[in-house]
Amino acid sequence: MHADADPPIKSTPLSFDILETIHERGEATLPEVVDEFNRPKSTVHDHLATLARTGYLVNEGGSYRLSLRFLDFGGGTRSRFHLFQVAEGKVRELARETGEHANLMVEENGKGVFLFKVKGAESVNLDTYEGMEVCLHTTAMGKAILAELPAEKRDAIIDRHGLPGVTENTITDRARLDEEL
Repeated sequence: MHADADPPIKSTPLSFDILETIHERGEATLPEVVDEFNRPKSTVHDHLATLARTGYLVNEGGSYRLSLRFLDFGGGTRSRFHLFQVAEGKVRELARETGEHANLMVEENGKGVFLFKVKGAESVNLDTYEGMEVCLHTTAMGKAILAELPAEKRDAIIDRHGLPGVTENTITDRARLDEEL
């Protein structure tokens, strides 16, 4: 899951991989995490216990979930993000005027991150949430971001993340994406 193949602290990537896996699943038991990473049960247990004792995981009857501490991190980070401070009112106004969803997305580490989302009165439910990361080529907002990036940064993002398909309409061909951008 992590790009650095030789990190200075060898155990940290496993802790973050465990957190990411539990985030993706919603919750996971010790045996499920052991199976996911093919690591000794004692090693995985130590990571889970450490993450729980430090307040990053909650153990509910043997099933681990992320703690709400991450909500504090995300909310605090977003509130200090300059673009959010500038755009929040405009995004709310757009949703109110159109009755549709209005979203604010930013590029971070080559992915699109939903920084802010407002549901308009007439909008349908979408399977997105604030903080959600997506490949930029999979959404209109992400493609707009890609179109405005310098070519070398756009190329680096696509080289790093590829063009995975999410739906039958997702562009997975580089030449076709370049045409659309």
